[in-house]
Amino acid sequence: QLTNTSEIDLVIEYLGHDQQTIFDNWSKYLLVECKNWSGSVGAKQVRDFTGKMDKTQVDIGVIFARNGVSGDQSGDAIREIHQYYARTGKMILVVGDTELTQLLDGRSFYDLLDDLMYQLRFDST
Repeated sequence: QLTNTSEIDLVIEYLGHDQQTIFDNWSKYLLVECKNWSGSVGAKQVRDFTGKMDKTQVDIGVIFARNGVSGDQSGDAIREIHQYYARTGKMILVVGDTELTQLLDGRSFYDLLDDLMYQLRFDST
C-alpha cells in the first residue's frame, strides 16, 4: 500500500477474542515489512521501519526477512531493534527462514509471535 509519504507492505488488525491474548496488551494493529532479499536486512532498513511504526502509532512490527537482520558491529540491526524496544516499548519481531519453515510445518503464527515477543522482552534466544 502506497501512502503519501511511504510504502506499507501489510497492516494486520486484531479484532478481539473471548480469552485474553498477547494483543490485549498492545495496539490492535501489526505493521508488516517483507524483505525477500539474498542478504540480511540492515540497520538503515530497521530505522526506516521504526519511522513507519512511529508515524502509524503501531506497537508491534514484524519484518519478514528470509536472511534475517544484520548482526555485525557496524550498523547492527539487532542492536537497533533492542534499543528501539528499550526506548519506546515497541516491538519489532523478525521472521526469518527458520521461522518461515516452522510456519510451513504447521506452527501457529500466534505462538511464533508470542515466543519472539518473549525473546525480545527478556533478551533471550
